[in-house]
Amino acid sequence: MLDSNRTDFILPGSVDWSPDGKEVAFWVSFDAVRRDGSARSEGEWLLYTMDPMSLQTIKRMEGIYHPYGLRWSPDSEWLAFFGQTDPNGPISLWVYSTSNNTQTMIAPADSKYTGDPVWSVDGQQLAVLRSDVQEQMSEIRIFDVSKVIGTAP
Repeated sequence: MLDSNRTDFILPGSVDWSPDGKEVAFWVSFDAVRRDGSARSEGEWLLYTMDPMSLQTIKRMEGIYHPYGLRWSPDSEWLAFFGQTDPNGPISLWVYSTSNNTQTMIAPADSKYTGDPVWSVDGQQLAVLRSDVQEQMSEIRIFDVSKVIGTAP
């Protein structure tokens, strides 16, 4: 178990195993080293994938702030997540292609999105939960991502 008061190590984030079992995706913040408290999560985050057999890692993406909800698509080609590309900008819903190393914003988000994005079985849509405590309501929003990722065979 890690001592939460230590500041001499990197900060790991969300982790998800690809459905084909060939890769594990995860967020890491090297900016967390030597920072205290909530400042540990305020820096830049990098997305890595790892081969679970060889333990070899690949840096996939950098320049993301406050990422959460990392989820693989059913075909193991895309990752969906919430995050910011500007530390002071809005949190948005993104998809990242592991085959061509590009990220595409699916929808600008707000602080009311909670949980993780969930892929449809065919990988053509993403479902996200939006909760508004003040209005005492929650809703599921569905985003069509077929134009970004291509249509199902």
